[in-house]
Amino acid sequence: MISWVIRRVIESGYARQNRGDFEGVARAFASDGVFEFQGDTPFGGERRGREAIVGWFEQVRRDFGRLTLIAHDVAVGGPPWNMRVIVRFSDRYELISGDTMTNHGFQFLRIAWGKIKEDRILVDLGVVRQAMQLIETRRSERAVAEA
Repeated sequence: MISWVIRRVIESGYARQNRGDFEGVARAFASDGVFEFQGDTPFGGERRGREAIVGWFEQVRRDFGRLTLIAHDVAVGGPPWNMRVIVRFSDRYELISGDTMTNHGFQFLRIAWGKIKEDRILVDLGVVRQAMQLIETRRSERAVAEA
């Protein structure tokens, strides 16, 4: 039963992100919540607190493009004061270059009394780097065409 409820909560959070409601996403976090995107890209690193988390989503939208997230599997364990959730997801990138790509990843969450304390994301960074290169290539092509 709890897995079903948590899956609905995850899907609701993904729907907020997909709509661009980053403030709504951040409200799901505890005030001292931690969000980490793994890897050595401009989006990588750890953000602490709701304002920094909103900033990450805004940076991705501005510098990368629109993400659409879909949860495929949700595994839940632990008591309400220290719940652990693992999500297998896919995302679709609508890049600022106009191109689209897909990626797959895993998300680990630690939730205490309904608030996210910790959210850590791991995706295929090769796909992220390929998308960033595509954005840069399109920028260069536009600059040449405009010159």
